[in-house]
Amino acid sequence: EEAAASEDVSGFVRRNMGTIGQGYVSANALAADEAVVLEGAQYGPVLKANQWVMSRAINTVMAPDSIGLSHIVLAPTATAEADSLYNALVAGADFAAAAAQHSQYAETAQNGGDLGVIPFNAFAAELADQFVDKKKGDIVKVENAGGIQIFKVTRMDKPQKYALVATVNVDVE
Repeated sequence: EEAAASEDVSGFVRRNMGTIGQGYVSANALAADEAVVLEGAQYGPVLKANQWVMSRAINTVMAPDSIGLSHIVLAPTATAEADSLYNALVAGADFAAAAAQHSQYAETAQNGGDLGVIPFNAFAAELADQFVDKKKGDIVKVENAGGIQIFKVTRMDKPQKYALVATVNVDVE
């Protein structure tokens, strides 16, 4: 009852030593009875293999099944270069040429930064959130400890509902 009533699902899960998924999941990745989390309902508590299990969605989004991306990778300290490059790309500069000239990731720089098509549920939640409301042709800048990446969205497949799920498992003793 406390889990179902909690406004702060993340806090409840952390206080009860639960886990928060690393990425979003769709109905295809959930058992039929667990898919209720996509609609905001709580799953469980249900007894599974000597554990009481309950889950709730922290966030739900409509997102494409797969996303086509190209990227440019810059050093974490290259903020001025990243800002300048981002502004030029948003204004219409050639992304492939910029990737070939500026990207530090040689494996994709030589082919215009093309990463191919990536399933939405393959992204870590923090990165996935950057693409939820984007459309084909959008330019997205992402900074993290590993560096700065500038992405170009090259494809957006059919959207479906995804959830970032938090789960509490309590062992039966």
